[in-house]
Amino acid sequence: MPELEGPRGPIPYTRDQWGYPRIEAWNFRDGTWARGWFHATDRRFQVELLRFAAEGRLMEILGPERFARVVDRNVRMLGIPNGLAEQQAKLTPEALKMCQSYCEGFNSAGRGLPVACRVLGIEDRPWTVRDVLLVYRLVVWFGLTSLTQTGKVAVGQLIAGGVDATFLRMLLGPGAEGIDLDACKDLTWDEEYGLPGLTLQYGSNAFAVAAERSTSGAPLLMTEFHMEVARFPPVMHVTNVHYADGGYVQGVSVPGLPVFSAGRTSHVGWGFTFGHADNVDITLQRCRDSSRQS
Repeated sequence: MPELEGPRGPIPYTRDQWGYPRIEAWNFRDGTWARGWFHATDRRFQVELLRFAAEGRLMEILGPERFARVVDRNVRMLGIPNGLAEQQAKLTPEALKMCQSYCEGFNSAGRGLPVACRVLGIEDRPWTVRDVLLVYRLVVWFGLTSLTQTGKVAVGQLIAGGVDATFLRMLLGPGAEGIDLDACKDLTWDEEYGLPGLTLQYGSNAFAVAAERSTSGAPLLMTEFHMEVARFPPVMHVTNVHYADGGYVQGVSVPGLPVFSAGRTSHVGWGFTFGHADNVDITLQRCRDSSRQS
């Protein structure tokens, strides 16, 4: 079995048929260190793109593409890179140690920059706690909170395009009251700020089934936050970590971050959906005698 030269001794690992690692770590700290190592080894190019995006510098490497302009403009307008030192100072000792262990593992990978990074002129910089917080902010905004704007942008585009008042009332219901379409007749909407073409993959959902309703007698959780693992290239990275005391943690994470976005241990399972947006529908369903009651 291959081993990593961890900070406190060898860390054995294997890879599954898809290339994702199963890590045999002594404890949580070693497991976090190893995950940083694998993120740097498997996804360094992705991590560097995330760092440039979170710094508002994506156009430096991608050129004046619309996507890069929109990301850089939002990052700088929102001040995502600002105040990171203050935020780092507020981390709990446990969170700080986790981030530091992850960064130590990431910087120990020793493979250097991928060819794609060197072609784009990306410099070789160590990964720091600041970068962890920076990318976390980027993912939280663009992956979750930015959806609070989606509905507003869609309505603005419709009004600028001359939407019919009846259709607007059908779409918004009581929310359409007070919108004076005559006063908005001269409204224009720059395509640069409009929504891109949407596909059916957008959105997210999660389902939980109580233990007494499952065949296994254990609770079930399904999370689909549409940051796909199976597409090429995948967004998420899958890791399975087992500890010397018999515990484990397995799940998916964004390369560059030490936390699992969705995963499970022997005690708990968790996931994320677009829970920070103001356009979320939550439905509770109860099943009785094979029939559904909402």
